[in-house]
Amino acid sequence: MEMESRGLFRAPHESEEQFRLRVALWGAKRSNHPELLAACQKLRERFGIFPDWVECEESWCGMLPWYAALTWVAGCEAPPRIALHPLWRRLFRRHPAFWQEVLCHELLHAVRAPLAGSGRYEEWIAYLASSSLLRRFLGPIFSLRRVLYGELVLLLLLVLLPQPELLSLLIIPFLLALPHYLAFRKVRGLPHLISMSEQELKNAGRARRPGESETARGI
Repeated sequence: MEMESRGLFRAPHESEEQFRLRVALWGAKRSNHPELLAACQKLRERFGIFPDWVECEESWCGMLPWYAALTWVAGCEAPPRIALHPLWRRLFRRHPAFWQEVLCHELLHAVRAPLAGSGRYEEWIAYLASSSLLRRFLGPIFSLRRVLYGELVLLLLLVLLPQPELLSLLIIPFLLALPHYLAFRKVRGLPHLISMSEQELKNAGRARRPGESETARGI
């Protein structure tokens, strides 16, 4: 269906009428942002979706300095909006591949916003858009809030107590992220991963053995 090919999927909490209303509101939008359309084409090649209904603009309102981009979700009244940080835009203006990957990442967040919100699988799924195996593995780990807090504590300890044996603590972020990685590993090979809700992914994860996910789409 056209709506699915554009990355519009019905959320579990939506009635048929609510979904049709959201499709009418969001689907009527068609971006003319050239970089966003290039990122949509990349997602079409990898996942079969072309979410050109997502809005995109430069803005640093509400963004932390280290965020290159952020996806804002206002509810069903308006489609998600990607904000690109103007400072990062200037710093990386000659790196189109960087921005294509950033936009692909944020577009996957936008597509899945009605399905999952801030579920445990979201960063792992969004990083599937990366062409780098290292970023697909490390990116989600350091996006987890518990890992971020652990990293801050670890850096503080290394500054205050610069003992060589404390370097072994560098494994802590990976231990904190391990349950999330193992949960995602069980479902990453599912053919309809992008369109599945958080609860559907959890249910599928309980029913699958880890080794069944090795034919992951997009990996």
